Amino acid sequence: MIEEKDNSMTRTDCVINQTKQPVEYLKGSPVFAMSLGAKELFHSNFLAWFWNNYSGHAMAAFSGWMGGIPKQAAFEAAEREKNNFDLTIRFSGDHKLVIENKVKAVPSKAQLEEYSRKLSNEKHPEKIECLILSLTPPRFCGTGKSITIDGGGNRNFTWGCMSYCQLADALQEASNSITGYDGCILKDYIASIRALSELVNNSLVEQGQSFFYESGDFSDLRITDVIRKLRYGQLVEAVSAKLPASKTDLSGKDFLKGSHGDVFLHSFMTRSLGGFDLKYIVSPEQGPFVVGIQIQGSDLRLFVETIGGKVNLGNVAEELLNKKAWFDFSQVCGSGNIRPDSQKKGNFLKFGGTFLYRAKALPKNMNLEELSDLVVKFATQIEAKKQDIQETINNFC
Repeated sequence: MIEEKDNSMTRTDCVINQTKQPVEYLKGSPVFAMSLGAKELFHSNFLAWFWNNYSGHAMAAFSGWMGGIPKQAAFEAAEREKNNFDLTIRFSGDHKLVIENKVKAVPSKAQLEEYSRKLSNEKHPEKIECLILSLTPPRFCGTGKSITIDGGGNRNFTWGCMSYCQLADALQEASNSITGYDGCILKDYIASIRALSELVNNSLVEQGQSFFYESGDFSDLRITDVIRKLRYGQLVEAVSAKLPASKTDLSGKDFLKGSHGDVFLHSFMTRSLGGFDLKYIVSPEQGPFVVGIQIQGSDLRLFVETIGGKVNLGNVAEELLNKKAWFDFSQVCGSGNIRPDSQKKGNFLKFGGTFLYRAKALPKNMNLEELSDLVVKFATQIEAKKQDIQETINNFC
């Protein structure tokens, strides 16, 4: 029997206008306004509240992603940040549904592998169901609803893939049954995540569209950072798909612990600009020593980086430039100037003393396919020159 909490003494005059355009709706939604303080945390907390107060409705809503949990298993509790998982739903008989929530980032297969290894160490891992909840459907799920991940120790985990748009659909029946104030809140939550999903997914890069074109200004909604980071997450996915899996499938490893030839891909946000970088580990013994490609805004940066000060970075960078082993922008179309102007400021710009780079503006009409192809060309160039780069590093240790 699906239970309903008694909230009959609270307000019942709930009218949700779901015909409004996404931006207009979100601007007027109190639930969306409350979510802005901590986007992922808010949604995890809201779902924990829903499970703990309306478990019957929650089980019905999530039933399509709970195939391994027996129907007779009774709900016990929804726990936040249990063993560093966003949301853990406990059932009788030691059954669990583990939910990882991604609002501000595109989920990666490497992250799921890291989570799966942790789950392998849980009590009764065979009784754990896994779900990745995200604003944008991860590419690795394809057209299916799940992906099987090796957790190590001959233990595989099936991760269901659920988008926020699917979550809105799944919660709809419960919103038709729950009345009073709680029903109002749930209806507003469903409408706000549906509007947010539509807005965000319409703002992602489409095939053939300029990667740097943004369809609108969403600063009033404070989600521009989410959209930009997700767009650069698309670039991570596109580049990863074009590089050998052995190079990039690193299961969430820290690049500081990388091995020779490892390639680390990353999307980020700094100073309101989205960014992407590719770090190629040339010499793990020297800090490590990294040769890489970074794109922020429409700026392309070719860089060298080292952590730990075991090598004279400036001398290595100058030698690589002189030998044309790195910092060659001849593959980049467009007439933009290479920065810095060496006659005025030397040959390199820098972040601190550990990151030296040269930069050039990319054509604003480049699409995602062209941009990922360019990154792969530079990565291939590093691979071809790695012995020369290593010898140069050795000369300045």
